[in-house]
Amino acid sequence: MSPDFWRRMLRSFLIWYGIFAALLIVYALAGRVSLQDLAGRLVEASAFAAAMSVVLYLVWYLSPRKVDSGPRGIVVTKADEILLIPWKAIASFQISRTALPGALHLELHSGEEYALSLASGVRPAEIIKELEEMTRAQA
Repeated sequence: MSPDFWRRMLRSFLIWYGIFAALLIVYALAGRVSLQDLAGRLVEASAFAAAMSVVLYLVWYLSPRKVDSGPRGIVVTKADEILLIPWKAIASFQISRTALPGALHLELHSGEEYALSLASGVRPAEIIKELEEMTRAQA
């Protein structure tokens, strides 16, 4: 599994564990949870935090990626993340229909590469026309 996966899971776990631990401390100070039970409850809080991290990762992973074009470039949104690929940064592009439903491969001047899935109803000629107009690059 990628380091990004572990980083996302750890960050989510720590946030949820912090929230649950803070709630437990407030309940302990209010007298609803005894101080002797606090250690056991913190272990339970870690289990709930791990479960919440997994659930939220699955929601993020299964959320669709939406690709739009705007005046400044190509905008890719997925769950709570936004990626802007400026028109001027695109060095070359290629539309591939070898794998269904198809993919738009972008290579940037910085050397980065992006492969964006295309929906089955997308018209490749329109995408090529817009990319050529906005980037002055050739397919």
